Amino acid sequence: MEKKYFIAKFENENGIPGSYFFNSETYDKEKAAKFLQNRQIKNFFFFFEPIAPTPFGDNGMMFKGEIGFDITTENLIPEIIAGKDIYIDSPGGNLFEGWKIYDAIKLSGKEPRIVGLGTVASAATLPFLATVNNELTENSRFLIHNPSTFEAGDDGAMFKTAEILKDEKIKLANLYSNVSGQPVETILSLMKDEKFLNYTEALNLKFTKMKPIKETITDPVNIDDQKKEVNGILTGLKNLFKKFTNVITNLIVQDVNGSEIDFGDQIETADQITLGLSATVNGSPADGEYTLPNGTIYIFGNGILTEIKLNENDQNAALLEENTNLQTENFKLKNEIESVKAAFEVEIKAVKDQFDTFKNRFSNNQPDPIMPVDPVDTEIDFKFNRKKK
Repeated sequence: MEKKYFIAKFENENGIPGSYFFNSETYDKEKAAKFLQNRQIKNFFFFFEPIAPTPFGDNGMMFKGEIGFDITTENLIPEIIAGKDIYIDSPGGNLFEGWKIYDAIKLSGKEPRIVGLGTVASAATLPFLATVNNELTENSRFLIHNPSTFEAGDDGAMFKTAEILKDEKIKLANLYSNVSGQPVETILSLMKDEKFLNYTEALNLKFTKMKPIKETITDPVNIDDQKKEVNGILTGLKNLFKKFTNVITNLIVQDVNGSEIDFGDQIETADQITLGLSATVNGSPADGEYTLPNGTIYIFGNGILTEIKLNENDQNAALLEENTNLQTENFKLKNEIESVKAAFEVEIKAVKDQFDTFKNRFSNNQPDPIMPVDPVDTEIDFKFNRKKK
């Protein structure tokens, strides 16, 4: 029958988190509390159910908690075999379960992507270092230290346990030395110090080989090329807005011969036409006389309106005709505005698509994952299997 465990989490007098496994066949909560109090361990918390792995990102699983309790060979290896990315946030735990997971990863023939997200400490360093595809996020912490345990008994039991701890310490130091290339003596000193390493320190010691996520750029480019393309997009937008604005504000008057007199954006209605205004006909400066359907004559010189001759013989008819013409122009202008609006929307979409393509090409496309909330583990952080001193 498989043994059932629960765990106690606590901190020692130096503020270093620790944990202790209790066999539920031997201990209940009261006996476990007395055991810890007799060893001067205070502020402990019991956890009776493990934290289940949760999906993370597009192809990942998040493993959070103690090695040997929350994170085990049985729940981790199937996800690795399935090709999942593994995210670990663990203060450590059972050393022998850590070695078991390490060996299982090696025997699987896989090189899974394992990301340390939060804390990779103590026994949790073993699965992390079992693959060459390990990665530590830039705000995570990494810790190696001497193995420890609780023991009770006579001097023979104590000496036997001490020898086991010494052997495990050397075994761990050799692994860390092989991975990092650091001398065993340097590693043993780090283990004794029990110092959390930040990302840069872990990278310099070669415990992790990947750059932080935000510094990973999949398509390096010249910054000048980026600026030129952005400026090109902005220029296109400016011209597009200018064209649209001109269309909806410009007044174009047509003479009896079909020539279009364009006054630009100076006026919006015919009654605003006065001497001194500039105009173009077919893209060139207006020049000469232009007779309107109501008999009014506009005289231009080098693009400037110099004289206006009104039709004095039939003023009422001329006014009526002018009003009719203005209404017709207004109707045509409305239709043209709707047409330009539709074209404007098409062009805006094209510019947006162009900008999106640009943005995606120069973006690292890294997601901003949201950490799963663990309501039972919010009071103590960065725990690992550490005995009370």
